[in-house]
Amino acid sequence: MVAIEVLLVVSIFGISTYIESQSTTIGNTINIAGKNRYLTSNFLLELEKVNRDTAHIENLRNATDALNANILFLRSGGLIASASGDIFLTPLSAKYLEKWYEMSEKGGALNQDVGLLGQEVTTRPISNPRSSSTNEPQPSSSLSSPAEALIDTASIETTATQLIASSDDLTRQLSEDDRIYSQNFVSTQTT
Repeated sequence: MVAIEVLLVVSIFGISTYIESQSTTIGNTINIAGKNRYLTSNFLLELEKVNRDTAHIENLRNATDALNANILFLRSGGLIASASGDIFLTPLSAKYLEKWYEMSEKGGALNQDVGLLGQEVTTRPISNPRSSSTNEPQPSSSLSSPAEALIDTASIETTATQLIASSDDLTRQLSEDDRIYSQNFVSTQTT
C-alpha cells in the first residue's frame, strides 16, 4: 500500500513539474513575441525620422535587422543574452507556425521595402551648420516626388500594422495556452 502511495506522489510530482516547465517556456516565448510589437513600433519611428530627414536610412535598416532577428529567434529558439540575464527559448511549437509565417512574411516585406527606399535615397546639398562656408553632400531620404514618398510610407505603415496584428495574435494564443497550462497545474495539484 505504501509503495502505491509513493508511486502516486512521485507521478503527480513529475506531472506537476512538467506542466510548470511548460508554463516557464511559454512565458519566455510570450516575451519574445511581444518584443516584435515593440521592434515594429521602433521601425515605424525610424521611418518617420528618415522621412523628416532627421535620421539616415541606415537607422531604418538597423531597426529592420533587429526585428527580423527577433522573428527568427522566436522560431528557432536558443539562448539570447539580455540585460536582465540570459533567456532560453525553446523552438516554436508546430501549432504556432502558421502565425509565425505571417509575421515572417511581413518582416520580409518590410526588409524589402527598406531596400527599395535605400535605392531611392539621393544626395543633395545641405548647408552644414558647423561650416557655413561649405555645402557638403548629405544623405537624404528624399524620394523623387512627395506623392511617391506618401505612397511608399503608406504601404510600409500598412505592412508594419499587419505585422503588429500578427504579433498580437501569436501573443494572445500563447497567453491563452499559458492560462490553460496554469489551470491544468492547479487541477493536478488539487487532485
